[in-house]
Amino acid sequence: MNESPERAEIGGKRKMDMTTITQYFVPQIVAFCLCVGFVMKRWLPMDNKWIPTALFIIGIICGIATTGMTFDGVVFGAVSGLASVGLNQSFQQALGLNVRPNIEMTDDEVQDYELAEEEDEADEEGEDDE
Repeated sequence: MNESPERAEIGGKRKMDMTTITQYFVPQIVAFCLCVGFVMKRWLPMDNKWIPTALFIIGIICGIATTGMTFDGVVFGAVSGLASVGLNQSFQQALGLNVRPNIEMTDDEVQDYELAEEEDEADEEGEDDE
């Protein structure tokens, strides 16, 4: 049986070989998007769930700027922008910065926790006004 070079068998399961995807990475775009993502997370008042979408779009713009308005430019930029998100997550997990305790909470406990946080923030704002 002939296997395509894009697939490999690992642990009895067929997996895609990552070299197919990595040929679309542009390291400069990945580095730029990684920096932009860091700035967005630290200093812009936005929900973190929008950062991957923003980096996807920024990556596409950078890809078009570097290779011209071609399909390859769009793909290179999109893959590089999303790769920066994955790279950031890999760094955080490797350094132990993104570790959440394995605690299961009921919906009521989560709601109580969120209310307590909101009250703490309101108390801090009240102290700042004085």
